[in-house]
Amino acid sequence: MDNAQNLLWNQVFDYILKYCSTSTRVIFVHNLGAFDGYFIYKALSKIVSPDKVSAIIDDKNKFIQISWNIGVNENIINFKDSYRIFPVSLAELCNIFGVVGKISKYNQLWNDIKVLDNNAMLQEFIEYSLQDSRSLWEALRLAQQQYFTDFKVDITSIYSTSTLSLKIFRVHFMKTIEDSIMVLKPRLDNFIRKGY
Repeated sequence: MDNAQNLLWNQVFDYILKYCSTSTRVIFVHNLGAFDGYFIYKALSKIVSPDKVSAIIDDKNKFIQISWNIGVNENIINFKDSYRIFPVSLAELCNIFGVVGKISKYNQLWNDIKVLDNNAMLQEFIEYSLQDSRSLWEALRLAQQQYFTDFKVDITSIYSTSTLSLKIFRVHFMKTIEDSIMVLKPRLDNFIRKGY
């Protein structure tokens, strides 16, 4: 089983290297923090040396980003969590951007390794997975187009809804250095926080 998993992950990472190795790239994964990130990080850690893999993790031990330094001209491939930018289900994200989303519900039987022995069920799982990937790609492509056109903000450069809002504010509403965001002195900050 381990050999089959390693072979699968090697093929995935070879594919990524083939198509994403020209500069720093971002691969969005919807819900990287709570599910997919664990598998990606574990697989990368087995395949490449530890100094080539790093992660940004939040206070709940969920992945925000997994970075893979591929060692060619210091290029980096970043896996980012699109759910942190658009905190809605994939189906709702597709609905927001008018994209055909999920065509079927997830089948719990796909969790069983025996799915590999059932060609019909395996084909259903493959179609489900491809549709998820296509719909996420199309929704994020439209989001990128909208945010870049309207606000000149590249969504691959942000980590969350908050950083998206802050970047839009800085690009469009903070005109001079004098308009910089005010930072409270620690004493005043602590006093205000106690009020909450």
